[in-house]
Parts: sequence; structure tokens; C-alpha cells
Amino acid sequence: MDVGELGGLLSRLIQTCREGERGFHAAAQAVRDAEVLALLASYRDERAVFVAELLAAARRFGNPEVGGLSAGAPLHRGWMHLPAAITGDDGAVLNAAEAGEAWALDRYQEALTLRLPPDLRALLERQAGQIRHSQSTIRLFATTQLEAPFTA
Repeated sequence: MDVGELGGLLSRLIQTCREGERGFHAAAQAVRDAEVLALLASYRDERAVFVAELLAAARRFGNPEVGGLSAGAPLHRGWMHLPAAITGDDGAVLNAAEAGEAWALDRYQEALTLRLPPDLRALLERQAGQIRHSQSTIRLFATTQLEAPFTA
């Protein structure tokens, strides 16, 4: 894989993680349950770390200008259902967050089919594993929310 292809791949993954960061931020603001809010905020922070790691990888591979989604851009793709889910229903917000993670995981799985430098492969495998874990945890929380609705 040449420098330009690596730059394009890293740019797409950075955009994916920035969308996740923004999506988790919006989701955390929309839920009422303090434990769910803390969970979503932790994933928001984790995605910010992913972005920093991917930007560092881009610099290592000669792509210092790789960026991604601008802060004011609308949410897309996996997170596009979040605005409709913000109805005060924590379960619906969690379902939208899970869909966002599924979309992100698909992007990572696509990237991992490519021939990558070993250190970049290790980074992407680790991040994909963390996304897979967060998706499972969100699914568990969503199931719990559906079984035990919020009571004020």
C-alpha cells in the first residue's frame, strides 16, 4: 500500500472516529440515566483517543495533512438515526449508538482486509476490538433499558 492509499484509509477511519466521538457526545446529552450517560461519555473520550492515535499513524506514514470530519459537519452514516432517537427514550438512544458502532466496525473490518504495515494493523485490530466491545456493552445496556424503563 503506497503513502497516498494509506492516507486515504487513515482519513476515512479518522472521519469514522470523529463521527463516533460526536455521536456519543450527542447521545450522552440525550439520556437521562446517569450510568448510561457515563458509559456514552467514556466512549466519546475513547473515540477522541482513537483519532489522536490515527493522526499520529498518519504522520508516521508521511501523511501529516490527513484530517477528516470538520467539527460543524452533520452526523452521517451509522449515526444518522440518532436525531430521531432523541425522544427521551434511553433505549432508543442506545440503539442508535449501537448502530453507529456497527457502522464503525464495518469500516475497520474493511480496512483490515488490506495489506497494512504490521504496526498499523495492530493499531486497527486493537481499536476494532474496543469498538466491538463497546457495541456489545451498548447492546446489553439497551436490553436492560427495555426491560427496566426509567422511572423518575
